[in-house]
Amino acid sequence: MSPSPRLRSPQILWIALLFCVAALISGWAWLALHLQTGTRPAPVVRVLAPAQGPRSSWLRVAGSGSNVVLFRQVVAACQLAELGPHVPAVRVEEGIGSGGGMRALGEGVIDVALVSRPLKPDEQRPDRHVQPYARSAVVVATHPDVRQLSITTEDLAKMWMGQTAQWATGTSAHVLLREPGDSSHAVLLAKRPVLVAAEQQARRLGQEVMYHDRTMHAALQAIPGAVGLVDWSAVSAEALPLHGLALDGVAPTLAHLRDGTYPIVKELSLVYDGTPSADVAWLLRCVASPQARQTVMSAQALPLAITAVQP
Repeated sequence: MSPSPRLRSPQILWIALLFCVAALISGWAWLALHLQTGTRPAPVVRVLAPAQGPRSSWLRVAGSGSNVVLFRQVVAACQLAELGPHVPAVRVEEGIGSGGGMRALGEGVIDVALVSRPLKPDEQRPDRHVQPYARSAVVVATHPDVRQLSITTEDLAKMWMGQTAQWATGTSAHVLLREPGDSSHAVLLAKRPVLVAAEQQARRLGQEVMYHDRTMHAALQAIPGAVGLVDWSAVSAEALPLHGLALDGVAPTLAHLRDGTYPIVKELSLVYDGTPSADVAWLLRCVASPQARQTVMSAQALPLAITAVQP
């Protein structure tokens, strides 16, 4: 599959235009945050609009784009239920990646980081705490026009390497990758090592790369025959019209997540440093609440037991 003609398609040009507009908005917001705090914030934080009121009045949360989508709904459910005597004002920023969230947490720009992968060695500290709250499936997703129910690892490899140009239904396949090091790709490659060489070949071929969860979601909806990896809880939480495939005959259902039959999963966690403040303690109670568990399951993710809930 030659990628050069596709770069001229109206869908890709439209997506590129939207990405440029988002970048301009992010740059403005970074400047606004700089002026607001009077210090140099970490440039990894993208704020779509400056928080109202003093910064200290907000509990600031940022990190993995796929985690952000579900976490916003979890927090909203807890706030609606007025969980606890003290309900803080929580601002969950747009996705900046797990690494961006960890850098922002380390520089004190945010109070809580959201991650969708294990912490790297240089991100670990004795006083740093990681609290997983949900397990989400990583799914091979397609444009809604793909009428295929399942894909094998072998067929996915062939598609990535350009050896298969069409779906079984005759629709042309359009491969979309995430950037190197993306957590969804990392999880899939760890469980299906045969795909490592296929991914390397796909990148050498110049298969298109999406650098953000929302960009991937938009491209999958816009390009007929498109295929890419997504966090299914983020797709389900926003009810996006994407088609999720079973992998090697196993569908990413809650039952299969629970019994481990579908192993291509990642844990969504929140990370904080030191003794939790009253606001952070509220977040910990929130993710342990029945409201949070129901919200997580509604997004087709598996709620996890909270190991330590602060009083």
